[in-house]
Amino acid sequence: MRPLPFAALALLLSAGACRTPSGTDAADGAAPRDTNWIGEARITAGDTTIRLCGSGKRYRLTGPALDSLAPKYRYFRTRPGQWMKVWCTGHLGVVGPAGRPDSALITGTFQHLDASLQCDPVPDGRMAGSYAVDFQDPTGARSVRFDLFEDGLVTMYTSNGHGSATVEEDGRWGVDSDDRVILAWPAREQSMRYAYTEGTLTSDMPGAGSAVVLRRTGPADRMYGAFGRTARWLAAQAAASGQAVRAEDLRPSTRLATLFPTPESRTALRAAAADTLRLNDQRMRLEWDAVEDVQGATDLMRMRIRLAAH
Repeated sequence: MRPLPFAALALLLSAGACRTPSGTDAADGAAPRDTNWIGEARITAGDTTIRLCGSGKRYRLTGPALDSLAPKYRYFRTRPGQWMKVWCTGHLGVVGPAGRPDSALITGTFQHLDASLQCDPVPDGRMAGSYAVDFQDPTGARSVRFDLFEDGLVTMYTSNGHGSATVEEDGRWGVDSDDRVILAWPAREQSMRYAYTEGTLTSDMPGAGSAVVLRRTGPADRMYGAFGRTARWLAAQAAASGQAVRAEDLRPSTRLATLFPTPESRTALRAAAADTLRLNDQRMRLEWDAVEDVQGATDLMRMRIRLAAH
């Protein structure tokens, strides 16, 4: 089957991405209506599975569309059990013997398959938490901490034994189709892969030398590091302006306009920012005036902490 034209593929993406129907059967007993689905498919000798983009849910893949999907999969496969991104129509249902039913996506039409594409990793709450490791490198003792939050955000803290400020970096994390934990760092366009086993993250980087193992030390803590310092500062400033705000309730995406809704409260915050963050008039205009949310304020707080350490 020829790949879909770009316009048709764009329409398919907008219409059916990351969607799960509310039921598998029509209320009047009529046949379920097929809708568009996007996921990663894997065909093995004993099973055919689809992992849905967006949710990470897995279903047995069956139905008449497999007759056209299977030859394409065999043609593109480079390793056993390889996952490939697939676009199809179908509906959720149940297959198998009555004693051992299996939930399935029953496909009606296979539309497109791309062996070079994968769904974005999906965070798994069971793997969320704080992970840490201490080690020696040529520069001395170092420690690394990852805080993996259930919403898919991750913060990395790196420190060394030289007394310099801890370096913090924000990214996103999720689990891919092979159950590897993927940490993505957009600021440097880099990602890290880890295998998860019983509360540990083990580096999955071929040729990287000895494996790095981080052990889970507890739940991820948003109040740790510069974000916590920023959240407490903003909560105190909001309280001074008459707004009852809990620092623990703030998130990186929380907009400052919701914490400081009046012109007077925003003016007071601006004056406090100049003092707390040590920003001159020019930097206030260029940097603070561009801040819209708690994450933006945290970035400036980190800069302040780094400068104070030197």
